[in-house]
Amino acid sequence: MIFTDIKRVHLELTDKCNAACPMCMRTNASGLKPQSFIKNSELTLQNIKHIFPKKVLENINHFSFCGVLGDPAIATECLEIAEYISPIQIEMDTNGSLRKTDWWYNLGKIFSKNKKSVINFHLDGLEDTHHLYRIKTNFNKIIKNAQAFMKGGGKANWEFIVFGHNEHQIDEAEKRSKELGFKSFILKRSKRNDKIRSYTDKEGKEHKIYPPSNNYLPNKKTEKEYLNSQDKKIIDCKVSKNNRVYVQYDGMLHPCCYIAADTWKTGLDINLIYNMYDTNTLNLLKNPSGSIVDIAKNNEIFMEIKNEWKNFNPSTCDRVCGKKYNSVREIRK
Repeated sequence: MIFTDIKRVHLELTDKCNAACPMCMRTNASGLKPQSFIKNSELTLQNIKHIFPKKVLENINHFSFCGVLGDPAIATECLEIAEYISPIQIEMDTNGSLRKTDWWYNLGKIFSKNKKSVINFHLDGLEDTHHLYRIKTNFNKIIKNAQAFMKGGGKANWEFIVFGHNEHQIDEAEKRSKELGFKSFILKRSKRNDKIRSYTDKEGKEHKIYPPSNNYLPNKKTEKEYLNSQDKKIIDCKVSKNNRVYVQYDGMLHPCCYIAADTWKTGLDINLIYNMYDTNTLNLLKNPSGSIVDIAKNNEIFMEIKNEWKNFNPSTCDRVCGKKYNSVREIRK
């Protein structure tokens, strides 16, 4: 089995988002419209209570509200869901450019109930650069919302993806983060910024986003080079070690967000595994309340995935958790 229990949960509340970041999986870079697989769906408080009744919550010590496709703050009942879960540590990632300040203040009060709970506000630059990647968001609105959240008692981090257009602002952004009361300033390097990327806006005009200097680029060994190399030894599954599952916006349970994301693509070996079995067995909304632990431990899809590790498959697992490889790195706190 991949999981012996559930201690941590990556929970995607919705696939809705107010932003149009051009390299995000939800965004079509040709026109910046949502991809065809976006359902504009979300989990409700009732759904959460079905999946995580109090008896299940008692055994969980960490929730991550982090969207692969959506921003958790846009979910209609995000506040109520956070309140229900709030005795437990919550880490939330958001662009922060939505809702009114009183909503963020109230969320701060909820997050203050656990001293380890924190929100990562994604601010990729300053007033004149942040919006160049975080399209449809407003830097000043995010700052006001973050301040309201912290005023309510919540802890906040400033996360900063480095691009060519904002690299010169790192020191100033870090300085401001301290002045404003952010707990940490975190630089991120990612495959989103490893080369020149192009997109077209809704008028059809082409734009380019340039990578930063070599100091802020991700691991130079490419995914193809890694998969063809001889230095991989094992699949060192991170979520298995942490007993951390991923619950999707529609109630589907996956081992992790990487596998979930690859199931939305075609022609991958992970699709073959999922197609071998009845995926309704992973739909937590179609299964009895509180059955998430039994499903995570005993589902045949999960067992088949682990069985393939000896062959360094599925390719998703090899790419993300093959020893000596990880495409995303945290640079500095």
